[in-house]
Formats: sequence, structure tokens, C-alpha cells
Amino acid sequence: MIYISVVFAFCQFFSDAVDVSRAVFFSVGQGDSALVVDSGEVVVVDVGYDGTASLKLGQQLGRGKYIDHLVLSHFHKDHVGGLMYVLESYGVGKVHIPWVCSDSFEFEFLDGLYDGEVKMYSSGVEGDLSYHGPEAPRDCVHSGNINNASLVYSHRDSLLFLGDVESERELLLKDEIGSDYRVVKVAHHCSSSSSTIDMVQQINPDFAVCSYGENSYGHPSEDVVRRFEDVGSEVLHTIDGDITIEL
Repeated sequence: MIYISVVFAFCQFFSDAVDVSRAVFFSVGQGDSALVVDSGEVVVVDVGYDGTASLKLGQQLGRGKYIDHLVLSHFHKDHVGGLMYVLESYGVGKVHIPWVCSDSFEFEFLDGLYDGEVKMYSSGVEGDLSYHGPEAPRDCVHSGNINNASLVYSHRDSLLFLGDVESERELLLKDEIGSDYRVVKVAHHCSSSSSTIDMVQQINPDFAVCSYGENSYGHPSEDVVRRFEDVGSEVLHTIDGDITIEL
């Protein structure tokens, strides 16, 4: 079942905010943030560019709830700008990031906690959670295109979050990420730089989520939207409001 926009009214009916398994794609303007709750486990994927995601997490989970996994796809402001708001409000078990150098405040803050209270992981498999990131040593590595260094996250082979990967990285991912997902957060705000025909046909989702707000970048690309529609996907847009899909 899918709910759009009227997410907060829906949440009022939860007897416990972590009892109902769902994926929620937040409307955070021109940015990305999503919540996955599955069998009591809480995963947050990206945190938008300001405090909006933290507020919406509060409406979904209540204050003081624990985030088991915080996945940050890459260190562009529209994906990590809301980090401090989230860390101020929630305990976090593990932080998953691509170990790619960044001069952002958020990266430097997490780097300082590497051996402290926050543990960081790049790629690997943990239970039903799979991470596909660039292999890197403890010392971070430099990337010419930080979008293509995005940490890609899949959940139970049902949900796929592609960060901002572009077509060059999609070619490298083809043998890693599987096919026929139920829900895909489409790469790079459904821009023309990503979602090649081959990739769309492989992931072949029931629901394709385009995360974006008012922008001057041409997001979403009409061609990309059409590619997903051509494989039978229902394309959903966060500019229309929060999107909740029951798992």
C-alpha cells in the first residue's frame, strides 16, 4: 500500500512507531532522505540539506528513538546537510559512508569520531543490508566525481538506494546489485546523468522514487521517467509530498 503526502495522519495510527514495516521517502526539497523500518530495525538513508529530515523523523518515530543504521551516500550538502540535527536528536548505532575525502564539515566531524562513539563502515553485507561502496583503506581516497563514489544501499533485495551514481558507475554496479526490486530510489534525483536503459531494465522496480524539489537542474529528466514507465514502474515524486510504502 502507498501513502503520499498524508503521511503524518497515517503515523498517528501506529501503536508503536517501529512495529509497522515501511519505507518513507521524505519530501525535503532538492535533496534526499528516507526512513526504512523493518522488523523493528530503523535505517535512515541520507538526511537532506537542513533540519527538515530530523523533524520528519520525529513525526515518524517520536523523539528519543534509536537509529540502528545511518547510511550517508556521499558528502554533498543535499544528502548530509541535516546530519547534526539528526545526531542531536537520535542515538545512532552504525554510520555507513563511502570513505572518500571531502572538505565538508559533516565529513570532518564524522572522521573525528571514527575511533569514538560512532562506528563507520563502507561496503559489505550485514544481515539483510548490503552496501556497495568504493573499496578504500583507512586513509580516505580522492574521487574526481563524488557522485560516482556514492555508497549504494540495498535492503533485503527489495529496496535499492542509488545515491547520486551516474552512468559510468552504473556499469560497475551491474554485477553487484541484482535485479527486479520492489522499490528503487532513483539515482541523482532522476537526472539525465543516470538511469541508463540497461540499468532500468535490470533493476525493473515496481515503484521508482524521484527525490527532488523545485530546481533549475532539469530534475527529473522526462527521458528517465519514461524509461521507468516503459518497464512498468510506477514513478513517484517527493515534490508531491512524503511517500510511504508498506513492506
